[in-house]
Amino acid sequence: MNLKAHFFDFINFINCLSAGLTTESYVLSYLSSQWRVQKRLTNKGLVHRRKTPVGPVGVGCVTHCLDDVRHGLRWAEETSPETYEKALGAAVQGSLRYEAKEILLYLLVEENAPVGDLNPLRLFEMKSKTIWLKAMERGWGINKRGSIFGHENLRFLDLARKDLDLVRWCLDHGAKIDDSRIDDWAHPCILESATKYGNAEVYKFLQSLGAQPGPHDLVIAAKRAPINFLEDAMGLVRYFLNDLGWDVNREAPHGRGLPICCGIGPEISEGTVSHACSLSKEQIHIAVLTAWTLLTGQNK
Repeated sequence: MNLKAHFFDFINFINCLSAGLTTESYVLSYLSSQWRVQKRLTNKGLVHRRKTPVGPVGVGCVTHCLDDVRHGLRWAEETSPETYEKALGAAVQGSLRYEAKEILLYLLVEENAPVGDLNPLRLFEMKSKTIWLKAMERGWGINKRGSIFGHENLRFLDLARKDLDLVRWCLDHGAKIDDSRIDDWAHPCILESATKYGNAEVYKFLQSLGAQPGPHDLVIAAKRAPINFLEDAMGLVRYFLNDLGWDVNREAPHGRGLPICCGIGPEISEGTVSHACSLSKEQIHIAVLTAWTLLTGQNK
């Protein structure tokens, strides 16, 4: 808090009241002056950012102004090859960050922008098959993994989730079901991603093409189901237990626990969880209610 500024604001307020100015008039005058100050600071900041070629590029990406981006790139090109390369890289990353589709397409088509550093998650968020195809034409790999803020390293096929048509599109354009990575939390196999984000329809389709189930699939589906009663997750649980005959008591590796301890609630316990379970129905019911109470804080 700037005490000095607030002190002078208070003195100014007292002087205005002494001069006969109403409180409402003072407030309006004060807000108007603050708006003018903020506008000057904002304009000053934009002018400062435009002092180098990268400046207009950054501003253009934020405001989705292609003319600013073009201006910055031409300015950088006239300065030096190194400056142009820096400005072009900033334009690509800025267009991805601010989802400026027109700018990114321009960079890929007209500026021959490098595609090696395109993050799959950022690129997927553009939701433009035209941009995706152009990036792949330039050499970008659809099987490349990427993450944002330390999250899982995912591919386009992982991100397609429960959109079966998009899953087919990815496969038609070179997506691989198995990218030969060792399954772990940071690099999930495709069926683990389908369990976490998809549904039974997508899971069955990928499995029919040879995708192998992940060791955590049942636990992941069990965690999803009671959180907001997702029918997609509940359908997966039923498919695993009723159709595939998986043992509900098998513990997932890496300390992921038992499915019954991961949130399977009473709404899917009857008939489904009891399938292939060595516990009695009464024991299952008690265990489920105990887990449900601990997870939700409800006393039942």
